Amino acid sequence: MKPTATRGAEVTNTRIQVPAVVYDNSCLGEPVALHGELHLVLTVTSDHGGFRVGSHLNGSYAGTGLMTGVPYRASESRQDVWNVRDLPASHTTTMVTRLISRGAAENAFLYTTVTTTIDANGVPTVTVDDQRVECRG
Repeated sequence: MKPTATRGAEVTNTRIQVPAVVYDNSCLGEPVALHGELHLVLTVTSDHGGFRVGSHLNGSYAGTGLMTGVPYRASESRQDVWNVRDLPASHTTTMVTRLISRGAAENAFLYTTVTTTIDANGVPTVTVDDQRVECRG
């Protein structure tokens, strides 16, 4: 799709349910089962120069340490803006979320990589490419 005239923003809300997945938390030496939701609000506007895509990604997770029973939680927001001349187009972003447990000091982070693709008709598709827990620091 090529932009032809200025038009109002098209907004799409996408919610992706993340089923329970077990991650190895090497910071504390225990596997953690996490589940949650990713919420993406995508705003696409066009003019004679191309398309401007704004995305607001919000992730919220909860889980439990499988050895200790300690509860874990994680939440984060990320905003991106990208411009493209023509459609179809894709954009990949990674959100880094601190994994928080009750009591223990840790430096575990949940990395979520998401690709947003807008097809030639302007219809968006969102996929979670990768999720992993890493220990930093």
